[in-house]
Amino acid sequence: MISAQRARLWIAVPWLVVFAIVVVGLTVNIASGGFETEGQKFSKKAEALVSWFMSAMLPTTGLIVSALAADALSTTRADRVGKPYFFLSLGASALYLVTVLVVVYAVILAQLSLADIGLADTLIVGPAQGIVSGALGIFFLSARQAPVQGEPA
Repeated sequence: MISAQRARLWIAVPWLVVFAIVVVGLTVNIASGGFETEGQKFSKKAEALVSWFMSAMLPTTGLIVSALAADALSTTRADRVGKPYFFLSLGASALYLVTVLVVVYAVILAQLSLADIGLADTLIVGPAQGIVSGALGIFFLSARQAPVQGEPA
């Protein structure tokens, strides 16, 4: 068993950092004309990439933020969480986030289109998102509850 608070941070921080880095990177790239085609700042390629990224990240990031908010508002606090649940969630998250980053930067740097990597998205990213969400759900639900200090048990 490990500290639930520390485990939650180890899970949440990479998701929020990757989300923020890619959003800032896409914003800068679009604003600087990186996706400009025929005088349009926001091309179909940029629109497709932003849409894909949001659908790949928002559901799971929302799950994490919701779980953290629910815990913050709860009258009980998770004291400890099992190591297997933590490491499963952390490992699945790391693999998923690396996959998402590879796709985003392949589109930006290698000038690929999302159609070029569509099969990888269908076969890898989609199913992986389900596995990661399930692992994270189990992780957040597996924590042992203890009363908040100062609150009645």
